[in-house]
Amino acid sequence: MIDYTAAPVPAALDGPVDALLNLVPLSPDDATGLASAVRPGGRIVSIATPIDPPADAGVTATHMVTRNDVAQLAALVDLVDAGEVTLDVSASHPLADLADVHRLSEAGRLRGKVVIIP
Repeated sequence: MIDYTAAPVPAALDGPVDALLNLVPLSPDDATGLASAVRPGGRIVSIATPIDPPADAGVTATHMVTRNDVAQLAALVDLVDAGEVTLDVSASHPLADLADVHRLSEAGRLRGKVVIIP
């Protein structure tokens, strides 16, 4: 995690990354500037500000949005409560262990959902 209020994201990294997840609203200039933090062929996903990387950056950007539907969420909760939909939470780990959890996943050693606790 990077505190974007303390320094620009690209300056806070040791070098370009393969993927960048943006969870905060940014100015259009700051959003476009995120492309310089990602390697060519990499990806940016933003749930806040749409990001349009320069064409020559070789970076793909996706603006991920969701529709907040209270009735749909309530129906899903009802299904879980009725036991018609089950959630298989196999483990929970602190955020500090995320790299280890990722390695377990890559090795095919995870079953069910893993909850990461900040």
